[in-house]
Amino acid sequence: MTEAWGLVTAALVTGTFGVLGILVRNFRSENRRDHADVVKKLSVLSRALDSIKGSVDKNGELLNDHLEWHKAPPKAPRKKKAPAKK
Repeated sequence: MTEAWGLVTAALVTGTFGVLGILVRNFRSENRRDHADVVKKLSVLSRALDSIKGSVDKNGELLNDHLEWHKAPPKAPRKKKAPAKK
C-alpha cells in the first residue's frame, strides 16, 4: 500500500505544480500586455513633452530678444515739425 501512496503523492505534486505553472504563464502574459500598455502611454507622454519643450524653448528665445530690446539705449524723441507759415 505504501507504493500506491507514493504514486498518489507523486501525482498530486505533479498536478499541483502543473496548475501552478499554468497560472504563472497566464500572469506572465498579462504582465507583458500591461507593460505594452504602459510603453504606449509613455511614448505618447514623451511626444507631448517634446512639443511642450519646443514651445518653451521658442518662448525663451522671444523673452531673450525682448530683454535685449530693454537693454538697448532709448532713442532720442522725435522733434515735432513746426507748422508751415502762410
